[in-house]
Amino acid sequence: MSDQNEAKKSKVQELLADIAAGIKDSGAAVAERYVTRSVEKEVEARVDLLEKAVQKRFELLAALGKVNRADAVTFDADGKEASATYTKPRLEEIKKAKEALAKHEEALDKALVGNDWSKLKGG
Repeated sequence: MSDQNEAKKSKVQELLADIAAGIKDSGAAVAERYVTRSVEKEVEARVDLLEKAVQKRFELLAALGKVNRADAVTFDADGKEASATYTKPRLEEIKKAKEALAKHEEALDKALVGNDWSKLKGG
């Protein structure tokens, strides 16, 4: 029975020695895991930014849809639109909504194509 206990002890000691050696020589593994973890954190942050940016794009499209219509529309005898008129304030609203959407889509393109996430981070 003492041989069996000796064998168990030696296996445990061998295991502990392997752990100690692994820890002693773990510098490269630690560095590799640090790099992997840091990359994952940044990727996750960018996924969150992208999710928010896509949601904002939908909001900007909806805002444009609300204002991008004529103030007065006339129709011909066949019921087809003959003319549409816009007030100056309406045209300004449409212009601002289109500019906001274009600016946001440019920021999305820079992030996804050019890997420049600074415009999305800033707003």
